[in-house]
Amino acid sequence: MKAKLREKKQKSGNISLYIDYYPPVWNPVTKAYTRREFLNLVLFGNPQTNFEKQQNALNTELAEKIFLKRLNALVLEENRIFNKDILEGDFFLYANDFIRAKEKEGIDVVHYHTTVKYLRKFIGDHCRFRHITEIFLGRFRDFLLTTDSIRYPEQRKKLDNNSASSYFDKMLGIVEKAFKDNILPENFILKVDRIKNIEVKREALDIEEIELLITHRPDDDTVYRASMFSILTG
Repeated sequence: MKAKLREKKQKSGNISLYIDYYPPVWNPVTKAYTRREFLNLVLFGNPQTNFEKQQNALNTELAEKIFLKRLNALVLEENRIFNKDILEGDFFLYANDFIRAKEKEGIDVVHYHTTVKYLRKFIGDHCRFRHITEIFLGRFRDFLLTTDSIRYPEQRKKLDNNSASSYFDKMLGIVEKAFKDNILPENFILKVDRIKNIEVKREALDIEEIELLITHRPDDDTVYRASMFSILTG
């Protein structure tokens, strides 16, 4: 793996600085291999004033520092040179893109959206990829097991265990995808315990009880109709 700091002359006469990689490296932001990383640093092609000369010197110094950082990353992480920068990315933006992709596949995303709401309740509006670790996931799991349901804010009703399990699984799914996209350095979901579902006993009338309901119809017709509707629809 090699890299070199290069210059590209623009139509304006100014010079754009970029790093040339060989062979190409994987960029998880664009999800493609690339030879060039443009640094958004420009030199005046023909500096006339002291300001332009100082700006050229400053941008050259910045480009060299970035270049050295990339060289170190090449040694330590090979093709994952963008990871240190991308760890500062917004996890919520990534989660929303993940959810939109699921929606396009025809998958029900209601629980995904709710998961993001609980995550905001847990950490606030700012969540970076660098925050995502096994410790963070463990704390989020504990939070789901103790927090109140956002569906009943006035009643202070605790989020039930099975809902917490579903939301935590959705969170782990997003985190695992970020790992597969080479954004997270580790697959942290392998280091946390999932929330086990609790079997819920559902009451149901047997045949004899249904026949008894039909032969002994209650006086309240609304109750009878509601009961029969429930039986016929499950």
